[in-house]
Amino acid sequence: MKPFRSIISEHRVSRLSAWARLALVWIGQVLFSLTARPNRRHVRRRYQLLDLDFMARLVAHLVLARAAQIGRLRRRQPRQRRNFAAPGFRRRLIPRQVRRAAIGSRLRRHLRARDLGVRFTRIAEALANLDSYARVLWRRLRAGLTRLAPLIPTHPPAERLASLVFATPAADTS
Repeated sequence: MKPFRSIISEHRVSRLSAWARLALVWIGQVLFSLTARPNRRHVRRRYQLLDLDFMARLVAHLVLARAAQIGRLRRRQPRQRRNFAAPGFRRRLIPRQVRRAAIGSRLRRHLRARDLGVRFTRIAEALANLDSYARVLWRRLRAGLTRLAPLIPTHPPAERLASLVFATPAADTS
């Protein structure tokens, strides 16, 4: 039996999470510090990091990678997809947005907030508790991503329309 080899190594996930923590500390200093002013050169070089959308996506991808490690997810050969749809329908055989679907709407919604401070704390809290979020995500992933191959109506069969003339009783004219 082959030994388990993860998609991404634990060392790389821990290194990326440590880098993300440092980036969040820097973002917190730039956005919320009243006394310390950041160096203009640092801001220019790290301008992309000031985007909390980028950090939320990074944290979500780290949670997904950690969930793959917890569940011992391996790379598989792609399965042959078959279209077992009724006449007039087809099935989407090439799934789209697999990573987005795997992360799920609950985690994406949790990492998003209207208030900047609340959003920052949610991202920092998710990064600090990476394993607990990954366990919740792995329980969801075990059930499978079932909505990635939906039925799409192309030419659905037409229903026979019963005439309204025969459906109503004849009026009594006497």
